[in-house]
Amino acid sequence: GIGVGVALAVVAAALQSVRDLGASLFPERPGRAGATVTLSSPTALVWRLSGGALAGWAVGGALTGVLATTLSGAVRQITGQNPAVGQILEKIARAGSLNEEVITVFFTMLGILAACAAVQTVVHARQEEAHGTAEPVLASAVGRVRWLAGYLSVATWAVLVVVGAAVAAGCLALAAADGEAELYRVVVVTALGQAVAASVFTVVAGLVFVLVPRATIGVAWALIVVATMLGMFGPLFGLPEWATDLSPFTQTPVVAQGDTDLRGLWWLRGAVGGGGAAALALMRRRELATGG
Repeated sequence: GIGVGVALAVVAAALQSVRDLGASLFPERPGRAGATVTLSSPTALVWRLSGGALAGWAVGGALTGVLATTLSGAVRQITGQNPAVGQILEKIARAGSLNEEVITVFFTMLGILAACAAVQTVVHARQEEAHGTAEPVLASAVGRVRWLAGYLSVATWAVLVVVGAAVAAGCLALAAADGEAELYRVVVVTALGQAVAASVFTVVAGLVFVLVPRATIGVAWALIVVATMLGMFGPLFGLPEWATDLSPFTQTPVVAQGDTDLRGLWWLRGAVGGGGAAALALMRRRELATGG
C-alpha cells in the first residue's frame, strides 16, 4: 500500500511539472459556435427550464385519466354499500350516470393538476426575475413582452400536455375494458373544458406577475387552493351556488345523459383571451424588478 502511494505521488509530481497553471494536461475542445435548439429562443429556454417538471405533471395526468375510466365498477360497489358516497359524487359532478360522474370528478382533479403545471411555469418567470437570471436575456434583443409571452405560451402548452396525457390514457383504458362508446365523448368534452379552466390560472398568474410581481407566488397558488375548495368541496359544505360558480373548474361543460351545457365555456374562453392580452399589454409598461 505504501509503495503504491509513493508511486502515485511521483507520477503526480511529474505530471504537475509539465502542466500549465490553471490548465489541464489535455487540450480543451472549442465550444459550439451556435446555441442548441433548446437555447435558440426565449421560449425554447423556458421549455428547457420547465421540461422536467412538465414531464412529472404529465405522468400525473395520465394516471388520472386511467383512474377516471377504470374505477366505475369499484365506485358502484361502494355506493351500493354506502349511498352517501353516491350523493357526494352527484353534488360534485352534477352529471348523469355513475360513469359520467366518476369521469367528471376525476377530470376536475385533472384540471387542478393542469392549473398547477401552468402556474408553476409562470411563477418561474418571477423567480428568474428575482434571482437576476432574467437580466441577461432581457439585455439582448428580447423585449419584455416577448419574454413574458414565452412563459405564457409554455404554460398553455403545459396544460395541453397534461390534459392530452389524461385523454390518451383514459381512452386506452376504455378500449382495453370495452367501455361504452359514449364515454369517449364524455372524456374528451370534460377534458377540453378543464383545459380551458386551467388556462384561466395561466393568465391570472401572468396578470399578478405584471401588476404585483412580489405577490406572484403566493397569490397564484392561493387562487388555485381557493378555486379547488369552492369547486370540489363547496357543494359538500353547503355553500350557495353563486359561491361555487366562482371557481373556473365548475364552469366547464359537463355531459349528463348525452346533453352538454356549453354556456360556461364561453365565459372561460373570454377570460383567457382577455386576461392574456391584458397581461402582455401591461408588461410593456413594467420595469424589470430585481430582489426578493
